[in-house]
Amino acid sequence: MLFVKGAIGALSDNLNVAVVGTRDSTSTGEKVAFKIAKWLGEHKWCVVSGLAKGIDSAAHKGTMDAQFPTAAVMATPLNKIYPAENRQLANDILDRGGCWISEFPLWKKPYRSAFVQRDRIQSGMSVAVIPVQTDVEGGTMHTVRFAEQQGRLVLCPRPIQGEQFLKQYAGIRNLIDSKRAIPFSGEEYVRVLQFLTDRRAKLLNRSTLENKAVTKLEGTVGLIEDELNAQKIVEEPKQSKPLRKRRLQVGFPFAEEVPKKARKKRQQPGAKEMELQIKFLQQLCEEMVDAKRPDGVGVSDLGDLNNWLQEKNQNSARQD
Repeated sequence: MLFVKGAIGALSDNLNVAVVGTRDSTSTGEKVAFKIAKWLGEHKWCVVSGLAKGIDSAAHKGTMDAQFPTAAVMATPLNKIYPAENRQLANDILDRGGCWISEFPLWKKPYRSAFVQRDRIQSGMSVAVIPVQTDVEGGTMHTVRFAEQQGRLVLCPRPIQGEQFLKQYAGIRNLIDSKRAIPFSGEEYVRVLQFLTDRRAKLLNRSTLENKAVTKLEGTVGLIEDELNAQKIVEEPKQSKPLRKRRLQVGFPFAEEVPKKARKKRQQPGAKEMELQIKFLQQLCEEMVDAKRPDGVGVSDLGDLNNWLQEKNQNSARQD
């Protein structure tokens, strides 16, 4: 479940790009993130980022500078802004028509691994991930790995001349050199837009095909269930004890208590079914008495009996 504060209209068209990067950014890197985010906003793409210091903050500001909404995916509940120094930025995001997103319930105590957990949402709700600056082992690389698993594009701005050997670009160089990311420069933004449009179309088409497959499967399962239910003997429903109401989670009045499904009791076989089973066992016992090995000698031990049963099963399968 995702909790959202603010407007979610900008997210409904699946025109989202995650612009992310290190907190330990350079001023040049922040300018690049701001420029990319502003350009995306001007072309009606919502920038998704993590409200962190450095690259994330610059990305949010760039989108708002283009007068377009931006989405902040948080690693904390919506009642807690982290870092605290970005509280004003967070409020500006709401005032400019953007939103905050978190999967953590209100007042839940934050924990360290929540930041990695948050990264999969940033890439999952985006068509592409654009890491601007990151070290090889930086937290941004988690978002990149999630993007690769989810079939999202990974696009990297080429390191700025004179800063390309700084640690803030070590992860970017690694992604480009290993061909895990598509590099681009300031003159290739139109090419980036084409990449985004094409990938969005593929993702939406894949989603449509998956939905159709699920619908078809559900229809088949429904027919099988209807046929099985038609064969069952209808019994009078037993009076069940009323469920004891539990206190709802504080802060979520929309939550409802969902009753657990009662475990179905295994039905005992009826008299007719029992009679058929007994007949089958009697017939099998008679055949076992007359059973013989291939050499004509009668079956005398468990090994011979097992071989005879296997051969009998194979013959039955061929007949079927």
